[in-house]
Amino acid sequence: MLGFMAVSGFFGLRNLQRLDAILLLPDELYPDIPALATLQISPRSRTLSHYLLKFHLRSASAVLPFLRRGKSATIRVPVTFTSRGRGSIDHIAVSSPYPVNFFVRSTSISVNCDYLVFPGPKPLPSALAAGGE
Repeated sequence: MLGFMAVSGFFGLRNLQRLDAILLLPDELYPDIPALATLQISPRSRTLSHYLLKFHLRSASAVLPFLRRGKSATIRVPVTFTSRGRGSIDHIAVSSPYPVNFFVRSTSISVNCDYLVFPGPKPLPSALAAGGE
């Protein structure tokens, strides 16, 4: 049993290592309006594939069931910003229950993504919308 735990621990840890990520946010972000962020994941290793990866970005998450060795993948993550202004995202958390869902391991991947959240759009007053004065 101890040997099984050691082998599963090794493969579980190896599953989360050697991943690179690029985070791309839309050009226009508004407070309390969901937007889709694009997350490009690529492995640095060409020997083993990655399985059951769950990426956590702010309060949202997205699952990548399988990442083939040597191949990149793109996933979309819905994100919502609560206040306007400048900010940056410097890391993304990733977790995985691989290989046997006995332990859930997690780590973070470094990204450098600056963003600007504009003031929220306001509806046009009905008098101006109708062309009246």
